[in-house]
Amino acid sequence: MGQVGRVGQVGRVGLVGRVGRVGLVGGVGRVGLAGRVGRVSWIRA
Repeated sequence: MGQVGRVGQVGRVGLVGRVGRVGLVGGVGRVGLAGRVGRVSWIRA
C-alpha cells in the first residue's frame, strides 16, 4: 500500500513490520504506514 516515485537517481523502499520508509536522493522523504494512517514528510537536505 505504498507507492514510490523515483526522484534524482535513487529510490529505496524498506518495509519493516508496519513501517514503510522511502529515501529520495537530493531530498529526504519518509513515508510511514501504520494501520490505516500514512504520513509523508519531505525534508530538503
